[in-house]
Amino acid sequence: MSDDIADIIDDLYEKSIINFEASQNPRKNIHVSDLTSDCMRMAWYRLNGYEPDKKDFKKALPLVHGTQLHECCNLGGVEHEMSLHGDIFNMKKVSYTTEEYLGGDKTITTMDNEFYDCVKGSMDDLVEIDDELIICDKKTTKKSIPREVSDKYKEQMNIYKLLYFIETGVEINRAAIIYIDKSSAWERHKTRVFDLDPIEEIRKRVLSKLSVLKEGSIPPRVVSFLCPWCPFFSQCNPSGR
Repeated sequence: MSDDIADIIDDLYEKSIINFEASQNPRKNIHVSDLTSDCMRMAWYRLNGYEPDKKDFKKALPLVHGTQLHECCNLGGVEHEMSLHGDIFNMKKVSYTTEEYLGGDKTITTMDNEFYDCVKGSMDDLVEIDDELIICDKKTTKKSIPREVSDKYKEQMNIYKLLYFIETGVEINRAAIIYIDKSSAWERHKTRVFDLDPIEEIRKRVLSKLSVLKEGSIPPRVVSFLCPWCPFFSQCNPSGR
């Protein structure tokens, strides 16, 4: 009988994680993470209305871990969890129109800009040190803390720089990644600081990625160890079977 109760509670725990992931609003726009992935298929599937795979426990866990880390770790700088929106093609702020929906208390928000020219993101923290603004982002690892920041993370911070420039007209020159070791219960951590690219260089790279998503045909498949975590894994069929 005790074993039966334990199995039921174990199942309830897993379902609570899955339900949390499922409760998050699906992205209806182009996100910074879409532009830093080696494979553009996940974003293309989502933006073209494909149904994602059924949620499961293992795929839901990373979102829970990341959410808890960002909620509890506020660096107390100029900004925390700052939402950024930018029309990259026109280098202008994104404008929205909010209208009543079905005459009730709900509203629907319409993007006035061309959809495929716009990018959304959320900057973890913006801190000011010796009169210099630094973009900060937290990344977890369960291996040794890297000595160098990956190109993917550097590009993510570069796009934040671009979006912040569009929003404010202020150009930020450096960023920092705080690597946090999950296997040490977040005790081991190390920050890596690096220079950001010029605005126009970043913009050209982003426009190139946006053009791939704008095309009607599906982007090429890029197979990696991340494929099983993709919400469209079964439709993409990276194994080729």
